[in-house]
Amino acid sequence: MIVKEEKEIYTDLGQRISNARKELNITQEQLAKIVGLTQPTLASYEIGRRKIPIPIFLEISEALRMDLDSFFPYLERRKRGPVSKVDLELEKVKALPLKQQKIIMDMIESVIRNTP
Repeated sequence: MIVKEEKEIYTDLGQRISNARKELNITQEQLAKIVGLTQPTLASYEIGRRKIPIPIFLEISEALRMDLDSFFPYLERRKRGPVSKVDLELEKVKALPLKQQKIIMDMIESVIRNTP
């Protein structure tokens, strides 16, 4: 049985999987086939109804070409020294859908290219 806090984690994780899949224009059926699942099983992971086994989660993240960190942006990263404002903002960017990430990266690259 999933406790409330754990349920919220799996629901959030499933939503991130769903968003990433849609950004790549992949159907549930296509992704399920890639990772060796049935479409109903993948659907139950995406809505947080079922816990995702770690080996399957790793296959899903690989199929979606996403870093594991991008699925858990709310986890506090422990680094030595103070965290810069740029690093904090980049963590927020990582949580955005891929299309929005690309827009922001294009803007950053443009500013860097045009800086003397």
